[in-house]
Amino acid sequence: MSYPSPRILAAQLVVLIRIRMHMLAAVGLASVTGWELLIPIAIVLVLWPVQEWLVHKFVLHLRPRELWGRRFDPHFAKKHRDHHADPSYLPDVFLPARVIVPLIPPTLAFWWLVMPTPELALTAMIAYVGAALHYEWVHYLSHTSVTPRTEWFRRVRRNHRYHHFKNERYWHGFTVPLVDTVLGSNPKASEVETSATARTLGVEPE
Repeated sequence: MSYPSPRILAAQLVVLIRIRMHMLAAVGLASVTGWELLIPIAIVLVLWPVQEWLVHKFVLHLRPRELWGRRFDPHFAKKHRDHHADPSYLPDVFLPARVIVPLIPPTLAFWWLVMPTPELALTAMIAYVGAALHYEWVHYLSHTSVTPRTEWFRRVRRNHRYHHFKNERYWHGFTVPLVDTVLGSNPKASEVETSATARTLGVEPE
């Protein structure tokens, strides 16, 4: 919690939970159905690992390019390359605050628009921000010397280290390693060539 993004996500989570509690107080707990909790949480549980994989592969690994005569190299891609260049440097493990903050309004608007009721929207928002905070926590632990106690965390840590030190073209999933298997990016490490660009992502430092 000494880093910006966990504090931002935690504060957002507290505010959303307080709003949801206020809504519950207005209608009474007895009026809440199990489906109201199950549906949005289930949607987030399915959406998050797929989004995580897609963003990691196609957004964070975006290479600089020329657009209209100017170099286009987004801050989030540069920070992710910094993370690959020195995976043990903890400040670069976390999502940049200047990326998270602008995403808050569109993310909340998305859930407000796609969910049929305000109650479902608030539950989905809470689940989504909780998933983001969980991602930050697990990613942080994976880059420390913490010894995994569960098979799930051992697999998360192992796959993530493969991504950093074996080949950056595979193992883009994270909190749900199964997504790599489903999307074809979980080969046997022994059958994968060690990449010479795992630290640079194919972009030489300026």
